[in-house]
Amino acid sequence: MILESCCRRTGMAAVVAVAMVFSLAGCGGDSGADIADAASAATAKSAALAAVSSSAPDPEPLIDMTGVRNTGAGSARIGTAAYAVPSGAVIYVSPNGSDTAAGTLAAPLATIQQAITKASAGATIVLREGSYHEHITTNRQVTIQAYPRETVWLEGSSVVSAWMRTTSASKYVWAASWNHVFRHDPTFTVGAADGTGSNQFVNANYPMAAHPDQVWVDGVTQTQVASLGQVTPGSFFYDETGAKLYLGADPTGHVVRASDVQVAITDNSTGSTFQGFGVRRYAPSVPNMGAVQLLGSGVTFRNVAVLDNATTGLFIGNANATVQNVTVARNGLLGVGGNRTDGLRMQGLLAVANNQEHFNMSPVAAGFKTSHSRNVTVSDSVFLRNLSTGLWFDESSYDIKILNNDSIGNAGHGLDTEISDKAQFVNNLVVSNGGSGIKVINTSDVDIWNNTLAKNSTTTSERNLNIVMDTRRWATATSSSQKDLRQGVATPPDMTWITGPTNVHNNVITGGSGNCLMCVEDYSFQYTAAQLKTTTDNNVYQRSSVNTPTWVAVWSRGQIKNPAVYTTLRAFASDTGQEMHGYFLDGPAALDASYRLTPAVSSAVNTVSAPLPPDIAMLIQKPAGIRALGVWW
Repeated sequence: MILESCCRRTGMAAVVAVAMVFSLAGCGGDSGADIADAASAATAKSAALAAVSSSAPDPEPLIDMTGVRNTGAGSARIGTAAYAVPSGAVIYVSPNGSDTAAGTLAAPLATIQQAITKASAGATIVLREGSYHEHITTNRQVTIQAYPRETVWLEGSSVVSAWMRTTSASKYVWAASWNHVFRHDPTFTVGAADGTGSNQFVNANYPMAAHPDQVWVDGVTQTQVASLGQVTPGSFFYDETGAKLYLGADPTGHVVRASDVQVAITDNSTGSTFQGFGVRRYAPSVPNMGAVQLLGSGVTFRNVAVLDNATTGLFIGNANATVQNVTVARNGLLGVGGNRTDGLRMQGLLAVANNQEHFNMSPVAAGFKTSHSRNVTVSDSVFLRNLSTGLWFDESSYDIKILNNDSIGNAGHGLDTEISDKAQFVNNLVVSNGGSGIKVINTSDVDIWNNTLAKNSTTTSERNLNIVMDTRRWATATSSSQKDLRQGVATPPDMTWITGPTNVHNNVITGGSGNCLMCVEDYSFQYTAAQLKTTTDNNVYQRSSVNTPTWVAVWSRGQIKNPAVYTTLRAFASDTGQEMHGYFLDGPAALDASYRLTPAVSSAVNTVSAPLPPDIAMLIQKPAGIRALGVWW
């Protein structure tokens, strides 16, 4: 059973150590250049923040994985991981320990930060069961892991008590002293106003989204409101000036928690490993970039759950990270954000119900979004019910491999590449997303093989497969933030932001509310689909009736502003020479209720599909030459 709304809103302290420039915003400016907090300051504060609870942590909410292929995605349940404790340099930490102790199994330290301070490079820090209420900073290589089969959380909230009943606007509310004031900048840049249009972060219908204050009553999130007069049961107001927290529900006999620490982990090291524990209920402001900040290179982040944090859960800001079997769920803005994540290998990510604060989906919100990144692979992962796009590569990312993923029920696009180059979408199940299933916009050199796209798009403007281009070009871009300036200022040969060539083969495309199934358009009205070098064949198209949707294909005619539209696959093939082996079902289903092929399609595999080329087969570890339609199960 899913509990996807366990978190949201309560506090505000100083912005922490992110001494880098990041730009996740799809069309935004430089992000966070002024955010700098010395690691030494963070270390000095850790002792004050490290009030740890020796009581057993709260149960971890279960996540409903119905309909998902990759059921092994996400972290092991916290408390079940069993990483071996090495025989070498080991330091133990326990909520019941003492920071003056030796750090042995029999005499553990009390805080993780003290263990980091004592640790030599390459040491392992083992965390005993309990909750650790602190912000830790690593500057040398360490491994931090939970003791085998013990439940360990880095906890960003505290219990709030001493509530007093009072009256406001002829109704009862409850007040408690609270003095944790956090920044609520709406963008990644400290002190900057929100953007406008497609660059506006905060949705006007959710004006408190950028306030990182969070409150829970018995684990149930309370909604933050802007004034005391708006408080009702299920909501809260934080009076920063008066240092009071007001609650609309009677807290008598209930546990009330509020976030009072902004960041859990700031990693500045090379080659550190974090594994087997959870991070929850921290209150990062938007410019903090994340509750977990992986800023060093070569970090491994494995079997960790990052849950219920105010804005971004996990941020990756350097090269060669490995993210394996990680859960990011119910975070306020992004599950995972990244910038310059060259060489990232992300496998088994589970990103669920992120953007809980209802930020605008553009320019940033996603289960995972990264920019200015090269040679990145995302595989065997699940993007599920995010209130945003599922997976999004943006701003001059290059050599992108999106393999064996499930993107299901997201409010935005399922999978998206934007102003980037060299992307491969292979064996992805993309179902019931509110935007396009797969959206390729201003992205060159794209392969789309053996994906199943079903019931995507809730509006006519988005489509199951949407291959488009607008007026943006590297050569004429005025915003340097959209470019990866490591490639130079002049237009690099591999980054023009001109869509194509695009190869589309062996996909199953069905359903949705878009006005076409497979669509290629140039909104700059310069290039025809042929000039964009779009090749599409061996695909299955299905619609339930002749007008759902009316168009099987939309095909750019360049300077002729209205594209060609085709109501049947035969007409499309005859006019364009595309889909000479394609298969069209007008009425009969192509997929069953579990999105597997119906007999009408499975019987046609050998006549419709193309043999899998060696380079594509190698990506998903299938034999070269194998024939299939849609995804493998």
